[in-house]
Amino acid sequence: MNRTELLDKIVNPHLGTYFGVPLYAHWSWVMMMVLLLLMNPLATALFMAVFLFVVLHEYGHILAAKSQGIQVDRVVLYPIGGVAAIEIGPDEPRKEFIVTVMGPMVNVVLAMMFSSLVLVFVQLDWMVAAQVAFWFAYINVMLFLFNLAPAYPMDGGRIFRSILGQFMDYQKANWWAVRVGQLTCLLLFLYALATGLWMMALIMPLVALLAQAEINRVEVHAEFRRLRKVFALAELGKYDEAQAAVPATKASLHFDLVRLLVFCKNTPPVDFGPLLAVLSRAYPDPRRVAEELTNLELACLRKQNRDLDAVLNALEADKPMEEIERIVEGMTDQDFKARCKQAITEAREKAASSCE
Repeated sequence: MNRTELLDKIVNPHLGTYFGVPLYAHWSWVMMMVLLLLMNPLATALFMAVFLFVVLHEYGHILAAKSQGIQVDRVVLYPIGGVAAIEIGPDEPRKEFIVTVMGPMVNVVLAMMFSSLVLVFVQLDWMVAAQVAFWFAYINVMLFLFNLAPAYPMDGGRIFRSILGQFMDYQKANWWAVRVGQLTCLLLFLYALATGLWMMALIMPLVALLAQAEINRVEVHAEFRRLRKVFALAELGKYDEAQAAVPATKASLHFDLVRLLVFCKNTPPVDFGPLLAVLSRAYPDPRRVAEELTNLELACLRKQNRDLDAVLNALEADKPMEEIERIVEGMTDQDFKARCKQAITEAREKAASSCE
């Protein structure tokens, strides 16, 4: 383990793995808990209870995602809540709705459970336990209501987007969900300032910024979805259709796709599998995409260089023309193969005219 990995383990500790998904605490969450513990141990216990319910909320999302066959990488606790890395594709608004709604439903179940305990404890005259159960029920009701606010990336914003996504283009649905969410953040921010809820006043601008980042993320996904179509056509050998689809992709990829497709066409067979696998993820990593595009181009160039080396070695060794023709027939670069055949034909014609 190197120094960077050790530091990461210290500042972002692993809190265990549950249902096959690891739970981590972000360094900012750890710092908040340390400061609270130093200032007010009782407040720390309350916040720990809140975050326990937040974790249960996130694992409600996770179990729903697993039931839909969706990959979940991890859960990370931040001062403003928990974030589960769930890869739901923009093409699946129905799945997004199911996964999103199950988080708040966990808080509903917990609120009902603690409310029932309040009644039981009151009957037993256990008033302290009844008061604790009441506060736990109250916390879960507040988490439910807070998360259902239509402010992306909170659950209410995601539910709103998933509903819109079933009736319109997902990018447009995302745009509306983000804008409604940002308006909600503004209203909640003004309300927090008016009522002295300073924590909410700090959180709302952060939520609005996260929502804006989602517009960019969904746009990048749409770009990679178009890119995947280009190379899916190329894999089928439909290079003309693939080249026709290239203008639909943006120049932000900084890659000459037409030139790469020509390379691939002239250098069969080509393995598009690794690139298509990366592009098939819900939100592909741009660095991985660029890496696989470069690897694809290098693979074609290596094949072409091997063909050129084979011809040059045969010429230097004064191999018979028939053997050189066999090497040319096995070439992968079709343009280079055609030029070599033309050169052989011209050489034969020149030799024939010299004999005459």
